[in-house]
Amino acid sequence: MPNAKAFTDKPAKTNGVCDLCGLALRTERSEGAFTGRTFYFCCTGCRQVFSILLQAAGSTDPAAFRRSDLFRKCRESGLIPSSADDLPLPAPIPDNSAAQTSHPPRDGLMLALKVENMWCPACAWLIETALSQAPGVLSAACSFATDQLRVRYDPVATGPDRMIAVVRRFGYYVSLPGEARDQALQRREWTRFGISAFLTMNVMMLSFALYFGFFTDLPAESVASISWPMAVMAAAVMGYGGLPFF
Repeated sequence: MPNAKAFTDKPAKTNGVCDLCGLALRTERSEGAFTGRTFYFCCTGCRQVFSILLQAAGSTDPAAFRRSDLFRKCRESGLIPSSADDLPLPAPIPDNSAAQTSHPPRDGLMLALKVENMWCPACAWLIETALSQAPGVLSAACSFATDQLRVRYDPVATGPDRMIAVVRRFGYYVSLPGEARDQALQRREWTRFGISAFLTMNVMMLSFALYFGFFTDLPAESVASISWPMAVMAAAVMGYGGLPFF
C-alpha cells in the first residue's frame, strides 16, 4: 500500500491540471504527497478519490490504478470526468420556498442545503459519502449540477448543525437556501453582472463606431487614443466579471 502523507490545502502558484480528472486547477487547490511526490487536485473530492484508487491498486505508481477496473467504472459513472464537457448541465432546481424541513412519518426529517465551492462530481461524491457515514443520517444526495444537498436524518440522533459541520470540514460552505449569506452572494453577483454588461456595451459601441469610420473627422492620434479606454474596460470585464471562473 502506498505511503500517503497528510494533505494540505494551499493557493495554487502555477497553472496546471488536476492529477486525477485533468480539469484546470483553480485558485484554491488541494495537494497530496505520496511516496515522496506531490500531486495537485482541483478539489478535495478528487484528492480523496485519488487516495482511494491509489491504495486499492496496491502500487506506488499512480499510473497503475488508471488501468484498473475501479478507475474505469469511476469514468463510466461520471465520478471522474474526462473533460469539462463531461460535467453535468444544471438541472431545474425544485421550489424550496416552503419550509426547508419536513417530517415524513417514520422516515425522519428532510433537510435541503446549498453547497458552495464544489468543483467536479468527485466533490458531490465525497459529501454524500461523508454524510452517509455520519451518525443519525439516514440518506444523503448531493447534486454537483445544482449545488443542492438533500439529507434525511433522525432528529433524535443528530441535527443540522452537526451535518453542516461534517461538510465544512472538507472546505465546502453549506447554508440554507435564502440565508443572509446566500442573498448577499446573489446581490454581489448581480452587481458584478451589471457592471460587466455596462462596460461591455461601451466597448462594443466604441468598436462599432471605429469600424464604420464615425471618427474620420478626428486626428489619427485622437482615434488611436480611444483604444486605451476600450482596453481598460475590456480588462475590467475579464478581471472583475470573470473572477468567479478563475
